[in-house]
Amino acid sequence: MHTNLKTKSLFDSWFFYFLFFSLSAFLFSACGKSEASSEKNSIFLENNQSSERSPQSHTVLDPLYKKQWYLHQKFGINVLPVWESYQGEGISIGVVDSGIQALHPDLMDNIDLKYSFRYEDNSSDPTPTQKELENSFVDASHGTAVAGIIAASQNEIGISGVAPKVNLIGLNVFSRPDDSAFEDAMGYENIDISTNSWGADLSFGLDDDRVVLDAIIQKMFNDPIIYVFASGNEVSNSGFSSILNSRYTLVVGATTEQGKIAPYSNFGANILCVAPGGHEEKNLPNIITTDLMGSLFGYDVKGSHFDIFENQNYDYTDSFNGTSAAAPMVSGVIALMLEANKKLNYRDIKYIIAHNSRKIDTNHSSWVQNEANLWVSRYYGFGLIDAKKVVERAKEFKSLPLETTITKQLDAFVLPIKDNDSVGVELRFQVDKNISVEYVELELNTNHSYSGDLKIILTSPSNTLSVLANGNTITEDPYNPWSFGSIAFMDERSAGEWGVSISDIMENDTGILSSVKLTIYGHQK
Repeated sequence: MHTNLKTKSLFDSWFFYFLFFSLSAFLFSACGKSEASSEKNSIFLENNQSSERSPQSHTVLDPLYKKQWYLHQKFGINVLPVWESYQGEGISIGVVDSGIQALHPDLMDNIDLKYSFRYEDNSSDPTPTQKELENSFVDASHGTAVAGIIAASQNEIGISGVAPKVNLIGLNVFSRPDDSAFEDAMGYENIDISTNSWGADLSFGLDDDRVVLDAIIQKMFNDPIIYVFASGNEVSNSGFSSILNSRYTLVVGATTEQGKIAPYSNFGANILCVAPGGHEEKNLPNIITTDLMGSLFGYDVKGSHFDIFENQNYDYTDSFNGTSAAAPMVSGVIALMLEANKKLNYRDIKYIIAHNSRKIDTNHSSWVQNEANLWVSRYYGFGLIDAKKVVERAKEFKSLPLETTITKQLDAFVLPIKDNDSVGVELRFQVDKNISVEYVELELNTNHSYSGDLKIILTSPSNTLSVLANGNTITEDPYNPWSFGSIAFMDERSAGEWGVSISDIMENDTGILSSVKLTIYGHQK
């Protein structure tokens, strides 16, 4: 099992993707908390009345806005109608990444230099250092591109961000890539939303990142915020990440301008929704966003220039893509939701998005309809996020009742998992208590010589199937134990018989199953 944080990396623009992984680049690893970080003060938003404004006509004069297909075209996020009333004002987003260029003309008005932090030198300037810029293993442009998607100002230059008046807090963990930097960033006290376009390469197997996960859990107990994570770009199972399996994280996949799942986007039962991320190829529609200024560093450099009149200074790129682009779009939309209703918590946000996202690519075979009549997919989650719909719902939404947990466990047994047997092992859990389901975790303990052979399916009492692992996957890491998460059962009833099916669908490897634990999270009807 990969527990070393050196496996963590930025989900870079797909244009650089294969180079990135062949070099094992963009590594993150370990060290102690700085004095400056211990002095950070909490400014988490209080649960006060939502701030509504009178709708008025809204015109965007930023010259590159017309090329931002992901904001306003058929398979964009439908944000223009929201800007008449909400633009993210009063909400703080922490960009946990490779820094934000603080003097960028489209970002400087929104960057909070009081609470931003560069871990290398304890500076409140999140700008990538010269060391980062000159390091061939570092994508120093990444954080600035992410920040532009979220919060580029509507100032008649360049582009518009999803939430153009949001407060940006740059957390440049990549300037000092160690455990304590990530731990501190996950527990940061001055933000409402933490946006994260980084993670492990899940094509290598399981990633149990306890440092980050424990920091998230601690934060959610003490001072809860919203965590948004990119699902990753490996065409692998997002269920192989302990961070992404947590019910505390909102996991986002990527789509193209045609409303199809992007060919690189990871899949999994834990994916909440999708947002535009662009294509693999640079010559197809990707994401226009802010870039490091000038032609020496960044995605937009001499020889690879976004050659358009409005970009004469090389301050923007048209080649950013990946789930790295999709996640900050969702973070921006959530900022609009919080501005509309500051009482919303992470469970409310997930619930609203699940009920108000758009089903796209309707013929895709992964779509299933659950008992609550919600369409859900391992690739699309509940669909393409729709800013107008989720913000409208957010305005009058009353928070969900207190969370209730149901746990059922079977252990102290040894069940053989036969080789190349599609039937496999089938277990049943009888649940008597009836709650409205929000999230389900299934923890397994196996001893198998090649876990990638195992197909694992969880079935609810209403016969909704959630595929947690599809078999035929490259991973030897044992599920010993491993906890998968599924959001597919949102709003279903918990009472009844839950089923677990584990089968080895490939040849040459065998193993045993020794325990299974089912945990259902939800609320009373």
